[in-house]
Amino acid sequence: MNLIIAEYSDRDYEPMNHGGHGRMAFAITPDQHLIKLPRVDGHSFHMPKGSFILEPHRNPKRDKAGAYMPPCSGAITSPSKRFTLMAKTSSPSASRFWSWALTSAE
Repeated sequence: MNLIIAEYSDRDYEPMNHGGHGRMAFAITPDQHLIKLPRVDGHSFHMPKGSFILEPHRNPKRDKAGAYMPPCSGAITSPSKRFTLMAKTSSPSASRFWSWALTSAE
């Protein structure tokens, strides 16, 4: 199975960095040229077909539990925060990961 792994992070707060806002996997077909990830609602454990939770967000005591904590949950008190999405994929024939980082606009 080929997967894209999405890790959502708050780079300004170490406990929520490195996937602290949630880690999810999405199945893809090997020869897809364009990949559009399905919508995942924040604070929910319901995942779209073909996807699953690797790690829910790490701070359910501060915010509602769920697979993903949206960036706006902490941006209210600190609008300059840097949130990132790291998407990783691997090929069955390759041993290394390719990754892309998408950072929210400031």
